[in-house]
Amino acid sequence: MKGGRQAFVVVGSHNGATSPSWPDADRFYVTHQPIMQVQAGDGGAPGAQKGYFFAENPYLKILSGATYLAEGSIAEFDTDVRAGASLLSKYGIKIAQVATDAVSGSIDDAAFAFGNQGGAVGWDTTIQIGVYGGAPPLKVTGTVLKVRDAMTIANGIDLSAATITANAWASPGVVINGGGAASFAGLALASPLAAIYGGTGLSSYALGDLLYASAPNTLSRLAGNASAAKQYLSQTGTGSASAAPVWSTIAGADITGAGLSKVDDTNVTLTLGGSASTALLRAASLTLGWTGQLAANRGGTGVDNGTKTITLGGNLTTAGAHNLTLTTAGTTNVTLPASGTLAALGGSNNWTGTNAFFQANGAGLLVYSGSPTAFTYMQLGRDAGDYNIGVAGAAGQFFSTSQAGDAVLQGITNFLMGTQTAGKRVQIFSDAGVLATTIDANQNLIQVGSLKSAGATAGIGYATGAGGTVTQATSKSAAVTLHKVCGEIVMNAAALAANTTVGFTLLNSAIAAADLVAVAIKSGATANSYTVTVTAVAAGSCRIELHNTSGGSLSEAVVLSFVVIKGVTS
Repeated sequence: MKGGRQAFVVVGSHNGATSPSWPDADRFYVTHQPIMQVQAGDGGAPGAQKGYFFAENPYLKILSGATYLAEGSIAEFDTDVRAGASLLSKYGIKIAQVATDAVSGSIDDAAFAFGNQGGAVGWDTTIQIGVYGGAPPLKVTGTVLKVRDAMTIANGIDLSAATITANAWASPGVVINGGGAASFAGLALASPLAAIYGGTGLSSYALGDLLYASAPNTLSRLAGNASAAKQYLSQTGTGSASAAPVWSTIAGADITGAGLSKVDDTNVTLTLGGSASTALLRAASLTLGWTGQLAANRGGTGVDNGTKTITLGGNLTTAGAHNLTLTTAGTTNVTLPASGTLAALGGSNNWTGTNAFFQANGAGLLVYSGSPTAFTYMQLGRDAGDYNIGVAGAAGQFFSTSQAGDAVLQGITNFLMGTQTAGKRVQIFSDAGVLATTIDANQNLIQVGSLKSAGATAGIGYATGAGGTVTQATSKSAAVTLHKVCGEIVMNAAALAANTTVGFTLLNSAIAAADLVAVAIKSGATANSYTVTVTAVAAGSCRIELHNTSGGSLSEAVVLSFVVIKGVTS
């Protein structure tokens, strides 16, 4: 063959539309399609596979006498779509798996692979783009390597198995060498990172080390104070320039102390000890002395009769916004008259009457008005009716308030509103004495009437802590365990064929046989492609079934939400 001719040419020509009755609706046209059909094995066994099959194997063979050649290529694929034609997609080479391609390679599985036999010289470049036909192959707006559509992949470009002696990546302005060090338009990223790039330039530190600028754009490390004595950072400049910090102790000459002065009071005198001239910086002592008696206008009694007693010949009265506190010790008593007016509390809070008195004993403080056996009453607050606690004869105990706020009762085992029922912690009764609400010892709320919510965006449900999450481990039919009254189940992402139902068991000790379990699809599913139902409920478990209503197989980790609604049969 001479003169730039072709040894073998096959021309396929399409000159008109195919008949609409043609059974192939996609209408694929191929000029040359070699098919290698393998119908049986080639005598191999596990670990000793045999047989290499190729649908096509073009072979470029240049012998030793062929010299000064311009090019040697295994194949050249040319496109020629001329002006006036139109098409949706245009590819130089397209590699696609047909729908029945269902098995991957057990060791290697690649759409495009390069390899050499032993002794081959090897390639300088595996994939190369250049100007070979007179023009660049890419448009000025083109992309060298691109993932066109949204998809999930494990790795982008994986060079981890290679030993890279030069650069793993090189482009204008960005270079990443084989060791992972990167340089971005003159910004060299190395370890340690230099201070001018935001690093420290240091590769190691010890406990207590401090960083400081030892020169312009240079950081140094000041070792921590390792001595047993307490030291402080010290720095002495030149008057115009700073200096490096050092550890040192504080000398007395470093700080000028201020003197401590005193002014004696009429009754209180002070004696200064220690070094008074530097007492504000160094240890000093103050000795307090007492002289004379504290006058009444200064809060004292102004008297000293030797027995430290005060005898009143008249009434004890407080004036203004003052409080009267009577403190007794030993057998000392304060005796109040059996009749008359006791005006010891100040203001308008006067208790009068022939039987008005206090009684303090092991039971607490009792305030009696009238007959103690018929009525015990205590009023606390700013105004009448603020807070009232008492026993009104046969009427029973009572607590009342006219002020807005909280009533806090601490240290109480049972809080009852009405007649007590054994074993109940809180009970609330209606005006007619009918039990309405109970909170038992297990924190269960039992409501006799209906329980309703009037909130437009609120409702009745479970609070944080009642729910949980569980993930199916191996398959869509694997049982899951979650002992919660509500939560979510992340199903396994195994394939579910079209129009197929899969079921699994939810093991849940919160479920009783009479309960209602509601389930819904939360997320992770193609819209309008599934239905989910609960098909059986038993004590401690229920069965959930998911049905694929779409026209194709789906491999999705569908997230289900469930809630247990308690029910009874009696």
